[in-house]
Amino acid sequence: SKGISLKSKLRYLFTRPFFIFLLLASISRFFAGYSIGAWIQIFYRRVYGISPTTIALWLMFIITFGGLSASAIGGYLSDIWSKFSTGGKNWLCSTCSFLAVPFMIGALLSDDYKVSFLFLLGEYFFAEMWLGPAIAISHDNIPAFMRSLCTGIYMTTSALGGFAPMILGYLNTLFDKRIDSTNLESFSKYYSSDDGSVLDPTYSLFVMVVGFYTLSGIFFAISGFFVNYHHKHNKLPSYLINEINSISSNNDEDDQNNERDEIIDLDIEHEDSEYLDINNKID
Repeated sequence: SKGISLKSKLRYLFTRPFFIFLLLASISRFFAGYSIGAWIQIFYRRVYGISPTTIALWLMFIITFGGLSASAIGGYLSDIWSKFSTGGKNWLCSTCSFLAVPFMIGALLSDDYKVSFLFLLGEYFFAEMWLGPAIAISHDNIPAFMRSLCTGIYMTTSALGGFAPMILGYLNTLFDKRIDSTNLESFSKYYSSDDGSVLDPTYSLFVMVVGFYTLSGIFFAISGFFVNYHHKHNKLPSYLINEINSISSNNDEDDQNNERDEIIDLDIEHEDSEYLDINNKID
């Protein structure tokens, strides 16, 4: 074999506690993010009765300035924190998840939509700091020969977040909290009940976003403790060492065979050259 087997790589990754809790934290974070992405516009339309254009303009500003600045600042701060603590990136992701919670609560429960959007800006700023540092955590603590696989597995957690909007819709039905939709013509035709009301997604968003932000903060923190442990006891398991030694041994044999083949080729070229010289003399 020319490389470590897939089985050994997967065995290594899924026996690292820091990686398992990192996956759980990311799944929780994607659940919260997908819930906002799918339902926040509906929330503002139904709860505050504002136009789609107004919602789009506010969200354009919030996502552009809140989200993009958060990504860059999050990466910068996590590098600084990592100089003082091995699990610095974990602590940043955990802290930002917790800090996003009160801003999300403010966005959901404010009486004025402008105040709600300002809270949402703060929520985006803290919540979106996590992705770059979280990916870096796995790269910092995983051997180079399996980092691509590690990143691939890690990013599949984003797909699991796709279940969140469906769960949130079910929670809307479960809570059955309704809003008068008579002033919401675009919704009343398709989504209102016979009495002209629509389901209020406020409490469902509260459960999905606030709940999963809190879970992600807890999981990131637990992962951070295991990162510290991993650094203190960072030894490759015996099955990986044996496989690496076996590959090295095979590579050495291949190198010796290649050198032997090169010598044989040189000898053949030398004999051919002598043969040509003799033929030239005969001619």
